[in-house]
Order: sequence, then structure tokens, then C-alpha cells
Amino acid sequence: MKKRNLMVALLCSMCLAVSSPVPAMADGTKVVTLGADLTDEQKNTMMNYFKADASQVQVISVTNQDEHDLLGKYIPSEQIGTRTLSCAYVKPTQSGGIKVRTANLNYVTCNMIATALSTAGVTNCEVVAACPYEVSGTGALTGVMKAYESASGQELDSTKKDLAAKEVVVTGDVAQQVGQDNATNIINQAKMQIIGDNIQNADEIYNIVYNIAEQNGVSLSQDEIYTIVRDIYNSTIFSDIVKRNQVRKIDQLERVVKYTFNNVGNTFSAKSIADYLKAERRALDNETVYSYLEKLEKAYLLHRCSRYDLQGKEILKTQEKFYLADTALRYSVLGYNADSVASSLENIVYLELCRRGYTVNVGKTSDGEIDFVAVRQNEKIYVQVTQEINSEKTEKREYERLLEIHDNYPKYVLTTDEFAGGNYEGIKTMHIADFLLSSEY
Repeated sequence: MKKRNLMVALLCSMCLAVSSPVPAMADGTKVVTLGADLTDEQKNTMMNYFKADASQVQVISVTNQDEHDLLGKYIPSEQIGTRTLSCAYVKPTQSGGIKVRTANLNYVTCNMIATALSTAGVTNCEVVAACPYEVSGTGALTGVMKAYESASGQELDSTKKDLAAKEVVVTGDVAQQVGQDNATNIINQAKMQIIGDNIQNADEIYNIVYNIAEQNGVSLSQDEIYTIVRDIYNSTIFSDIVKRNQVRKIDQLERVVKYTFNNVGNTFSAKSIADYLKAERRALDNETVYSYLEKLEKAYLLHRCSRYDLQGKEILKTQEKFYLADTALRYSVLGYNADSVASSLENIVYLELCRRGYTVNVGKTSDGEIDFVAVRQNEKIYVQVTQEINSEKTEKREYERLLEIHDNYPKYVLTTDEFAGGNYEGIKTMHIADFLLSSEY
């Protein structure tokens, strides 16, 4: 299940590209990009290979900095290297789709370039990407983007280009494990189904990728599926959030997401996030953080759980908690961490209470808090969630807070202890699984 949960992460980054395409240019507009670090002789060799006359085509130089600007966030620096050598010939067309040929490229493939262009909004284009000798091809990929922009006279959407770069990395990672053609087929087919059916549930995504791999005659290990899901995550979830809200600084949004995911079950504020990012030299004001959190809520990625003052009988406006709409998302983004088990259990209980129609808040006591105060019409229950009770200190902490509440509504302490059960001064102790399956509340 741990591994299945990671799958959400790949399918989320690859689906952003379904919006209006860049208008096709008239046939005949041609651009050649040349790696800036080629010798003059090598540049002439590539012009001859493309059968291009410098007087009849636009010639653009692609630098190593251009590569790092487009791909540096996703491809290791050693993969990009310090010199730009690969080249590209680009001819926008009015029809025929995207056609790509490559030569002497050992990382970037035809399908990767075609998919990246499609993700960036291009519908029709002819491309040849090559180098005088074998290289990765990241320079050619960068050049293709620059060439199309030059030929069309307008910049491709920066968000789409960013997601296209992510997708190239995903395909490259998977290709190392299952082969280039298999990787492209599996990812593209999975994207189409996920977008078409608006799938966001981790188990469903896992099954989609698994089944598509089987249909293509590929047997994927769980680790290989994780690779796919982790990266697809960065394009399905963000497709909705980024596109609908016109978010331009995706890296800021990603940092807020990771902070929130890492603090599930902890109270925090926009200020605490802003302070954390400031410490990382990523300045972000409180209002922008609030804005990002609201966007994540509206995309049904997060649920806000406010604090309720049990003495003052009022909802508090600070130090909320946030829970994930799908607990798999945390594992997809951050990977497995033994320390996250307790908060994930708490998250699961929160979602079940919501599913059963309760309005759920964190209960604030005089000197602590109750995990959940759940109200449904004239019903109310109090719930504490703990992974295990392995000491008198833990037992005292979990039960004493509930004993401070002097009413007759049901009170529960939930744990994963194998023999959990019984009654402690009116407080019912249950195994979490038994509570989730129970019909008594």
C-alpha cells in the first residue's frame, strides 16, 4: 500500500498541457538552433546535415545557460553538462501533427521531444534534432523550444514549458528502467485516461498505470510504478491549480505544498510557513501563503480543520490544521517516513469522520488540545488518535485531556495497539481499524 500511494505523485505533473494550442504557422518558416560550444566546422557540418542555407533560415545559438534555465530544476547538472553541442531544425506547419527525427542523442528521444512540444501547446511541427557525435540531447530539446518561439513570433506559455521539462525528465527516468518506447506509451496512455476520467485517487491511478503497463506487455515493479506516479503527480494536481489560478511561480507553490504535507496534523499558520521559507531564503509574504492555501483547498487537495475553544465555545481564527484529501499524496511527494505514520493515521480518522457527515474541529483545552471534536446535528463525539500507548506518560496525555471535558458525549482513544479495547473512566479505547469500521457513531 505504501508503494501504491506513491503513484499519485507521477500522474499529477503531466496533465497540465491540455489547453489552447499555439496557432500553427504557415509552412516554410524554418529555424535552426546550433549549440554555442560547437566549433565553426561542426556548425557547418550541422547546417549541411539539415540541408539548411543560412541565408534562408533563422539561425539561433543555444547556450548552456539556456539549457539550465529550462531544465536545470529537473535534470541533474551532470546530465546537462557544461557545454551545449546538440542542434535542432524546426519547421512549424499547418497540419500533419508533430514529426520528430533524432541522430546521435542518447537521452532525449523523438517521443520525448514530441511530447514536450505537445505539452507546451504545439500541434503541428517538423523537427530534426542531432549532433555531430553522441550526446544527451538536452541542448537540442532546449533549442526546439526556442526555435518554435522564434518561428511563431510569440513565447510559449512559461508554465507549460516548465511542465514539459518535467515530463521529459519523467519519461527519461522511466525509460532507463523499462525502455524508451515502453515508457512513452505507458505515460501517454495513463495521462489520457487520467485526464479524461478526472482521476485523482491514488489507488485508481496505481491501477491505471499497472493495467496499461500489462496491456503493453511490460511488467513494472512497484519501484518503477512509484517513479511514474511521483512525477505524474507534479502534472495532474498542478494542472488544475496552476491553470485555473494562473500561478506563475510554481516553485513557490510547490514549497508551500511540501511544507503543508510535511506538517499534516500539526497546527501552523501562514506566518509559520512564511518564516520557514524566509529561513530558506525564499521570501514569501503571509498574504501570498494564504492565497496558495486557499487555492489548494479549492482544488480539493487540502481540508482546513479549525480549532474550537472548548471553554469559550468559539472557532479560533489562528493555528489551524490541514489534512490531505488523499493520504497517498503525502507519500507521493515526500516518500515514506516512519515519523509520518502517526499523522497519517490521524488524517485517515479525520477523513472518515467527514465522510460520515460530521463537522470536525480541533478541540482547544486549557492546556492542550483534543484531536477531534466532531458534531453532527445533535450528536457529538471526542476523539484522540495515537499510534500506540507505550508508556504511562502517553497514557496520561491521551486520557487526561478527555477527562477535562465534563459532558456525557462519547469519548474515544484510538490506537494501533493489537489488543486495544476497554474502558478508562468512561473513555472507550478502540483499535483504529475497529473504529473506522464501526457503526456505533
